[in-house]
Amino acid sequence: MRSNRLLPANINAGNLNATLTQLATDLNASANASITPATYSNGGGTKLNIVHDTLGATGNNFTLASGNANGVASGATLSGGGFTHTFVSGAASLPSFAAEIGHANVPAYFVHTGCMLGSMALNFQRSGAANATLNIIAQGETRFASTQGGTPTARVYKPFSQFNGSIKRNGTSLANITGAQFTYSNGLQAVPTIRNDGLIEAVDPTIINVNGSIDVRFADTTLVDDAINNTAIELELAYKLAGLDGNNFSLTWTFHEVYLPRPRIPVSGPGGVQASFNWQAVYDDALSKSVTVVLKNDVTSYP
Repeated sequence: MRSNRLLPANINAGNLNATLTQLATDLNASANASITPATYSNGGGTKLNIVHDTLGATGNNFTLASGNANGVASGATLSGGGFTHTFVSGAASLPSFAAEIGHANVPAYFVHTGCMLGSMALNFQRSGAANATLNIIAQGETRFASTQGGTPTARVYKPFSQFNGSIKRNGTSLANITGAQFTYSNGLQAVPTIRNDGLIEAVDPTIINVNGSIDVRFADTTLVDDAINNTAIELELAYKLAGLDGNNFSLTWTFHEVYLPRPRIPVSGPGGVQASFNWQAVYDDALSKSVTVVLKNDVTSYP
């Protein structure tokens, strides 16, 4: 999916929102072969959003033209991401990889082999770039005087912002959320057999464990009712890229069966009341998985 915007100019501000809504409706209903390959929508009352229905270079080659002096195209063609990658929990085996940490001025390059990803932790809060903390177990480490990885592939850095995050319960956005975090763990266990090189034999994944917390400004009893009634909910936490490419760059974690403990809700003084829910995700028998992760970006595919 590719997106961009046509920017109207010199239109009476009082009628702009209605104009964009009607324009999107007319374009979506058109039978013109030059118009039908894309989907159109009102972009917040100030822009016309255009999303091509075809992934990849074909969608990005869609030409933009305003047609009159009252519209300014944001580019000659569409641009952005659009490839969707879906990952699910519960794989019988996990991939291993090698990672190099280099100190060019020494020089010393440490290559870690037999690496496996043990856990990933992410935070959701009001400000700052989105960061993930990875826990990795490696089988061995070897030092070299020069890099063993060749020339790294450079990519344009497009960070997610926590400001553009979202948290949903059963598909509906939760209100009054002040922060959240979660950890997905593969439960890795090192196999310390007796060997003449001193290395571990292997790293085995055991039981997946997913837990986290949600901090809520206490304004309704939605989550409290879920906790008291021991009701399973679906919890979705997502990041989106700010700016024009926001529809095409996103990372969404969906935990299909989540249980909340009954929280303690302290009253510590003047001001609002804050509650924290420490949740636990479990295996969903109907879906045969615990977690689905959907990544949208401009990478065609991953090995």
